[in-house]
Amino acid sequence: MAQGHEGLRRRLHAAELLHLREVLAEQQSVIEQQAARIAELERDLTWADGRADMLQDMANALAEAAPGRQIGIIQDGRAGVLQ
Repeated sequence: MAQGHEGLRRRLHAAELLHLREVLAEQQSVIEQQAARIAELERDLTWADGRADMLQDMANALAEAAPGRQIGIIQDGRAGVLQ
């Protein structure tokens, strides 16, 4: 009878290992997808950060060109010196 229990134990162990390997493969796929998404978001962040720096530089240049005047968005959507 002990031999029957040992065989059952080995089969259960093999089934557990197979299940864990399947879960691991699924998790690896999720990790790879998330890593790709993180890389995409980092590229977007770099672009947005550069764009914000550019707009800040433009606002500073406008402020230096027209001291004491207000800088804002004009009717056509561009930044400019307000009246």
